[in-house]
Amino acid sequence: MKEKVQEIFDKYLFSNKNIDLSRSLEKIIDQVENEIAENKQFVKNCILFHTELLQLKRLDDLEKLNNDKDFKKVRNDLISRLNFIEDSEKFICNKQIEIDSLKYLTDECISCISSLNQKQKKVIKEKGFGISQVRIPKFKKIKSVYCKGKHSNMNPKTNEFCLSNYFFDNDLNYNNVYYLLESMQCMVVNDSYLNYKDMDSIFKILN
Repeated sequence: MKEKVQEIFDKYLFSNKNIDLSRSLEKIIDQVENEIAENKQFVKNCILFHTELLQLKRLDDLEKLNNDKDFKKVRNDLISRLNFIEDSEKFICNKQIEIDSLKYLTDECISCISSLNQKQKKVIKEKGFGISQVRIPKFKKIKSVYCKGKHSNMNPKTNEFCLSNYFFDNDLNYNNVYYLLESMQCMVVNDSYLNYKDMDSIFKILN
């Protein structure tokens, strides 16, 4: 790892004079950031330099994670019990998740949930709502979730799913992922990423 860090330093003409390369990669990056922030060194392509160091750290973290005994169990559970597949950086579930209920938040932050009948579910599906793929980056904790589809909790620009406090930074394990997938069957009508047109069409379905 030390050699790979030095390769990046050489590429961007960054001196290791004040950097302790015997420390962890996270600490090395902290030292680099301090050097640049305090104007001790100038890097022409600073953003690219920093990005390459972070990418190297991510690869190092993934290697440690894949060798972690507890994470191997999580991996096996997600693949064998929830039908996820994986690539080098994330778990992927190509499951069709249909909307079966709608949630409305009042001014008092009280949740009013309406279960949909078969006719309403069909209309919601015809309007394009639902999720066809869920992607969870590999970390010990649930840091972010990305989806394909259309959902009130999904940012239409980034496809990132808005996680509740219950899921965000909670352990990545079978139970939490199972309940996360279940929760995606419910859409929050207001206080969401829905535009006015979509909100209006959903209210018409309920009425």
